Amino acid sequence: MLWYEEVGDPLDYALQAALSEYCPGPMATGENLFSHQDARNLLRYGGMRPDRDYLQFDCALSYGLVEYLCTLDVLHQFGWSPSRCIPHGGHQMSLNIAAGLGLGGNESGRVP
Repeated sequence: MLWYEEVGDPLDYALQAALSEYCPGPMATGENLFSHQDARNLLRYGGMRPDRDYLQFDCALSYGLVEYLCTLDVLHQFGWSPSRCIPHGGHQMSLNIAAGLGLGGNESGRVP
């Protein structure tokens, strides 16, 4: 997989949205966002496209598994597949959560 990652300040949703209009390939962001409220705002205002972009919320930094599950619920409400989630963080927690929840992979590698 190839994507354009972390294009600017993580809370600059206007920049993310503007770039999504000009970048036909996939983009990835979210590694510096930590709550389901952050995820909701990114999806509302950041121009992220569920058909090609990737979300990289780090399970360990996202206040643990319970908050990460809330984030996944928000993503579902916005029509995102868990396969578009590639948790940032190449540690065993992300790998295990990615495998257990059927996510698209993590920094350690793609989960089948």
